[in-house]
Order: sequence, then structure tokens, then C-alpha cells
Amino acid sequence: MIEGKPEYEVTMVNSCNCTQLNVKVNCKGFNTVEEVDPTIFSKEEGTGLCLLKNGQPIYRDETIKFKYAWDASVDFTPAIFTQACS
Repeated sequence: MIEGKPEYEVTMVNSCNCTQLNVKVNCKGFNTVEEVDPTIFSKEEGTGLCLLKNGQPIYRDETIKFKYAWDASVDFTPAIFTQACS
């Protein structure tokens, strides 16, 4: 519990063969009383989207992790991304 709110740990893995760039996930309703590193996960106000890793490449099998604390959990789903395959 953080400030009386349950804490959630999020783990996202790029399980694709290709590198993913400019990855945005649906995050409607996301809020937190716990600071989240904005270079890992940042909310885009008014869009219902959140940017992962400042849009930097997320390589195959790379894991993104962060924690947040709020009244309810959020179901993060991929929304926008660019694939870079070689």
C-alpha cells in the first residue's frame, strides 16, 4: 500500500521478433500516487495513451517494468507502435 492505495507492478515484454519503436499503450483511467520514471512510462494528457521508454527502441525479449499505486488497476494494451525488422 502506498498512501492508502494498492500498489501494482506492471511487466511488459516485447515478444515479437522485431524491435518496436514509439510504443504507446491504452491507459485510460491511469493515475498514480507513486512516482513513475517518465523515461520508462509517461501519460499523454487527454489522449488515453501512454508512451513507453520515451519512444526509444524496445528490442526483442526486452522487459519494461514499473510500479504504480491507485484505487484500481489498469489494463494496458498496445495501441500504436512502429516495427523495425531487419
